[in-house]
Amino acid sequence: MKKTTLSHLAMYQNVLAVVKDHQSTWSGVSGMVSAVDQFENSLNLLSSKLNIQSTLTQGIWKDKEVYMKELIESMSILKKGLFLLATQTDNRILLERNRESLTKLKSMGAERLKIASIALLEDVDNYESSLATVGIDAPRIQDFRDRVALLEERKNSVRQAIIERTIETKSIRELEKQLNELLIGQLDRFISFFQTTNSAFVASYKAARRIIGNGGGKNGPRGGAQTN
Repeated sequence: MKKTTLSHLAMYQNVLAVVKDHQSTWSGVSGMVSAVDQFENSLNLLSSKLNIQSTLTQGIWKDKEVYMKELIESMSILKKGLFLLATQTDNRILLERNRESLTKLKSMGAERLKIASIALLEDVDNYESSLATVGIDAPRIQDFRDRVALLEERKNSVRQAIIERTIETKSIRELEKQLNELLIGQLDRFISFFQTTNSAFVASYKAARRIIGNGGGKNGPRGGAQTN
């Protein structure tokens, strides 16, 4: 979530809180009642979409991190087994293919890991019957096969989540635009009507319209409240 969006959200929430605190002042103005309702509905929708946006990829990325960690650990164990087997059988080619350390595997990117996993799977298939001699049993081998089979599925899940997040981001921009138009085009002007009858309301509204944490505390969209 962008810092500017969070700053705008705080401003929108502050504005709505101030306006609602002074509801008795404007409740008889039907046009303002309508504008406030629209503002509140859009703000609620924005808050909901921001929550969806922030959580959309978190769970998938977390699952992927756990999956990749377990895959790498499984790869490391099998490579150690193949390395030991190669050492005991004096198979120099097999030894060279499986000398990577756990640290080396962790440093690989996703695509390189995929290639390494497929190559390791070939070695496992070729030497499966001998791996039991170095303590690598069938369930451990099958576990690795299952994890390799899930590689592409994990990539697709992350890709889909990114697409959905992009759609939500576009929707959030549209809602911010709507809220800013309501502020500048209607609420700022409605509030200015109460300068003589409720100056405290107007002052509080102006203060709420300031965006904190955005370039040193600037006013709201397009220069802030039009309440003069």
